Amino acid sequence: MACAVDKKVEFHAALGRAIAAWQQVESALSRVFIRLLRCRGPETVPSAVFYTPISFSIQLSMTLNVAKLALSAANFRKFKKLRDKCDTESQFRNALVHFIVVYATGGPETEPFYLMPNAWNPAYKKPKAIPHAFTVKTINDTRLRFYRLATDLDQFSRKIPRRAMRQRAPARISPQPNRNQPRQNRNPKSHPTPPRSSRV
Repeated sequence: MACAVDKKVEFHAALGRAIAAWQQVESALSRVFIRLLRCRGPETVPSAVFYTPISFSIQLSMTLNVAKLALSAANFRKFKKLRDKCDTESQFRNALVHFIVVYATGGPETEPFYLMPNAWNPAYKKPKAIPHAFTVKTINDTRLRFYRLATDLDQFSRKIPRRAMRQRAPARISPQPNRNQPRQNRNPKSHPTPPRSSRV
């Protein structure tokens, strides 16, 4: 009985640490978003924009769209790889949150507790990108991947220039006077200058 209690505490502690680790991914992605926007004001403004959508997939799409305009083609390809990792790991995060805890009395003594898909949730009937059951080891491995992904996002954000390269404005072309029109006096209120007299 004492062993089962210890395993239960170990399982829930691992689950809590993994869920908390995901916040590092969201924070790192927000820093990428802020650096991409290159706002001159306080960072609280673009941060508020990033966290307004509750869904992480929307936050990720927003960052991807900004990256298309703010990054070079080579850097955008690098970010797209990070974006794909974020998308994959977010499925693991959703599993940690939405799966249910099962106590396998007939299972191995070393792993009596599992996370399993909710039988009433059709989205997890046949999960493909994620395992069907999460043990303590699977949860711990997931937590470590979250931390590595957050580190990769932070390293990428530091390479983003703080200011965008200003594009040169097109040269202003001064309007050419129309030679067909007679010259007008600059001051319409002034009287025309009388012609000079030919007398000495």
